Amino acid sequence: MPLAPTNCSLSQQQTSTLLYRMKAMIKASKRDRKELLSFFVGWRIWKMRNRLLYENKREHIVHVVHSSISNFQLWQEANSSTEDMDTITNKQPSSLQEVIPEEAEYYCLTDASWITPATTAGIGWSLFRKEGTLVTQGSSAILPTETDFQAEAIALCMAVQQLKALSYKRIAFLSDNKQMVNGTNQLSYSGVRAPENCTEAAIIIQDILNLSWGDEFSYHFVPRNFVSIYS
Repeated sequence: MPLAPTNCSLSQQQTSTLLYRMKAMIKASKRDRKELLSFFVGWRIWKMRNRLLYENKREHIVHVVHSSISNFQLWQEANSSTEDMDTITNKQPSSLQEVIPEEAEYYCLTDASWITPATTAGIGWSLFRKEGTLVTQGSSAILPTETDFQAEAIALCMAVQQLKALSYKRIAFLSDNKQMVNGTNQLSYSGVRAPENCTEAAIIIQDILNLSWGDEFSYHFVPRNFVSIYS
């Protein structure tokens, strides 16, 4: 059952005061995360009020406090995990061996040569055995794309498509485009499909995941000099 809108007509002075207090709370929360507990307390009080009004159910204040603390602790844990992942993601590897997972039998470097949205781009990939021996490679020219992100996504998609057709498995795909690698892994881990109205690059990433399903493919970021040296 949707909640009825609250009828609260605020004067300009009241609105300014409310905005000031909201900004002050946000500023305080950035300075000290413990200040965020007030947000969760307010949220649980709001939910308690709604249950009383619309379901005629009264929650004990102790339950409200415990729920607020529990929500706050979950938020802290989620943010701690995100920060740990960011630290891992931002760490620059010193060699390919630090990037390639132990279970991979091959690694594939993908790259795109993109200049402007008005010019054609070149894409290519090279497949190596884990010890560094070149196995096969491919390249192609593609129609102009709006961004280098799109071109990089097409390069990766072409590599996945051709290597899957050749029945290769356990491949670590390496790219110097961090945005594409992060986007691919986020969709892969979450299991959420790209929305129909999302960008073309996101749709290509979804195609990549559909193609690579069940073949033990993984996607990793490497610095630019790794791609230029080994490809």
